[in-house]
Amino acid sequence: MGELGPDHHLLVVNAHHLIADGMSIDLVVEELLALYANQALPPVAAQYADFVTWEGSYLDSAQRRNDGAFWASVLSADMPRLPLPADFPPAAERSASRDEVTIRIEDPGALRGFARERGVTVNMLLNAVFQVFCWGVSGQEDVCFGSPTAGRPADRFLGTTGLFIGTAVYRARLDGHKTFGALLDETRAMALRVLEAQHYPFDSLVSELAGTADRRPLFEAGFSYEATRARGTRRVGDLTLTPYPMPTLGGSLDLVLECTDDGDGLHMSFTFNPQRYRRSTIEEWAMIYARLAEELVAAPDRPLSELRQFSMANRPQ
Repeated sequence: MGELGPDHHLLVVNAHHLIADGMSIDLVVEELLALYANQALPPVAAQYADFVTWEGSYLDSAQRRNDGAFWASVLSADMPRLPLPADFPPAAERSASRDEVTIRIEDPGALRGFARERGVTVNMLLNAVFQVFCWGVSGQEDVCFGSPTAGRPADRFLGTTGLFIGTAVYRARLDGHKTFGALLDETRAMALRVLEAQHYPFDSLVSELAGTADRRPLFEAGFSYEATRARGTRRVGDLTLTPYPMPTLGGSLDLVLECTDDGDGLHMSFTFNPQRYRRSTIEEWAMIYARLAEELVAAPDRPLSELRQFSMANRPQ
């Protein structure tokens, strides 16, 4: 805790990823606010040790084998890389430093309403928009990117602090004839199956595919969505908490879109590798993504080839 003024303080909560993921940090913040408001904390339903026990059972189960079969049907050792156009060639020595461009949609009511009408979550909707974005800027029909999973196998772990987060891979095939509505239906089906198979160890996926071809990493771009009140402005009694934006210090992917829904608006943060992209390029891409979401929601049954956000002359039809 640092004092910036008589009524202005900075609280920093820092935890290593080995012991806590993003949802766990949100839990810690929520509990701190509850204690500040003199509220009793609910009993812990499960300890992290209980999860370790559950995971051991899963790794020796038929469900794990079924999940492995699912991933084998989606992924392959010869998956094409996603050729996002870059400003600079790959550096001889890859740096982990990253920069980011953030835009905010203050009134995402249209997006949320559309998601409800189509029977999908906002996560599924923005995931599908990212698929179209990747197709549009790359011109490639086979789109693949990574996405984190919550990794909590049951409701009793929702209040447990620990490292649960996992990694999933989304793969989609797009062309100019497909409509966004059709793609959204495919994304919903894929996301629901990924939810079931999210506990399959990602390291196992990498090792199994690397056994037939040396194609690491499996993906070079990422997408994530998180809905959390803990990241928005909060009032507790006479106390007002406002999130302090922290820059991304490192990463392994050249481009990651992180969408955060704080209940009031949507933050869209594009984290990028400055060795590969100019900031002006990512600023343009961020605006394209935001406009693309609006256009796709407004006309979901129009062929993707008619999108105004891209020059479609060289896109696959």
